[in-house]
Amino acid sequence: MGDELLVRIAALLSQEAGEDGFVARFGGDEFIMVLPYESDDALIARLAALVSTFDEPLPLNGNEVSVGATLGVALAPADGLDADLLMRRADVALYRAKDDGRGRYAFFEPGMDDRVHERAALENDLRIAVRNDAIEAHFQPFVNLATGEITGYEILARWTDPVRGAVPPEVFIRIASDTGQIGELCMNVLRRACRQSLGWPSAPRISLNIAPIQLRDAALPQKLLKVLTECAFPP
Repeated sequence: MGDELLVRIAALLSQEAGEDGFVARFGGDEFIMVLPYESDDALIARLAALVSTFDEPLPLNGNEVSVGATLGVALAPADGLDADLLMRRADVALYRAKDDGRGRYAFFEPGMDDRVHERAALENDLRIAVRNDAIEAHFQPFVNLATGEITGYEILARWTDPVRGAVPPEVFIRIASDTGQIGELCMNVLRRACRQSLGWPSAPRISLNIAPIQLRDAALPQKLLKVLTECAFPP
């Protein structure tokens, strides 16, 4: 079924490319198109039409399959004349389009290469930090405004990289979610928080944010309970 779907997509792209264009499957579900263009306006209209082509479900063996398309675009000669360089820069633009929400197109821009390299370095350093349990647990109190009593704490993940310094949580939490590290990061921070707060007076209540992707994990309750059991923290 998957192979048949790829064949259908290839046929659609070949039809869109026409006699003057070229289409090849690059690997997995990625394709490369080489297209001539006469003006920026004509090119943008063509790219928009190409994305719209995949808005409609594809009939496949009596079923309808929705796929969608996201495009990364590099232009010759502005972005280079070497084929490998153009493909690499189109791939960089593709990552930008995916980050913006998929189902759209993005052009390569100067400086994107640097941002991609920085993102890759950040991903690698975060992976090492999660593996070494270097993400710290900070505690934000819940306060009863009527009495001034602290009723519990929200656990906040904080990462101080040896070179970069404090990395904003909105940056590294998103990367952890994108790269599949969020589950391990979450459990490490919970384990730290349980051990740190266990001896505090009046048995504090603590709460933990869960990333949406973690809710797809059927074993999530067991993983949470395992950490609480390890730390002897009352659930």
